[in-house]
Amino acid sequence: MQIAIQKAETIDNKLLVLIWFEDRQIVLKEEEFEELNENIRLFEFNNHQY
Repeated sequence: MQIAIQKAETIDNKLLVLIWFEDRQIVLKEEEFEELNENIRLFEFNNHQY
């Protein structure tokens, strides 16, 4: 599965993160993307513990 990530700035200077995978597109605010990244790191860390 391929994933594409692009950052874009809105007219009011807010950062959005666009994520495409398969036939789906997700738009996240910068804070939401950072939270998602942290959750992925924790998941990977916990999986390597076993």
